[in-house]
Amino acid sequence: MEIQNFGDGTGRVDGVPVTVAPLPPVPKLGVFPPLAALAPVASCGTTLTLSDAVLFDFDSAEIRPDAAGVLDSLAALLTQGAVPAATVSGHTDAIGTDAENQVLSERRAQAVVDALRRRGTQTDWTAEGYGESRPVAANELDGVDNPAGRQLNRRVEILVPTFGG
Repeated sequence: MEIQNFGDGTGRVDGVPVTVAPLPPVPKLGVFPPLAALAPVASCGTTLTLSDAVLFDFDSAEIRPDAAGVLDSLAALLTQGAVPAATVSGHTDAIGTDAENQVLSERRAQAVVDALRRRGTQTDWTAEGYGESRPVAANELDGVDNPAGRQLNRRVEILVPTFGG
């Protein structure tokens, strides 16, 4: 499931245009918004982000044995919350080819789904891989390798959409 909010009252859910609540404008740098602007807004879901270092060895889609505790806790949380559906997205850094990173991200997402299913979750899972196409940090800074940024980009995200009212 892919959810996009363009901030202007429009968005898309799995490519289908939808009307959503517009996002407030971003304040100027160094200017604090009025307290009313900090009021909670309705959420379309929650994203849980797990570093690849927690789950996988470098360039591997095999879940590490020491990740069992994290997956056990996550499965218990999802079961307790009776989460009906969720999406696991795999992401990589920019080392390697686009094709290799795409396959690795897909395999990692599916490995997490399989591990959570084995732990008894009743969630309707979707696994997606995005390779290196959705970085959260720069892989390079001014043409120089950025290991910290690459580490942030190697991740698995679990989107739990908001259900009901």
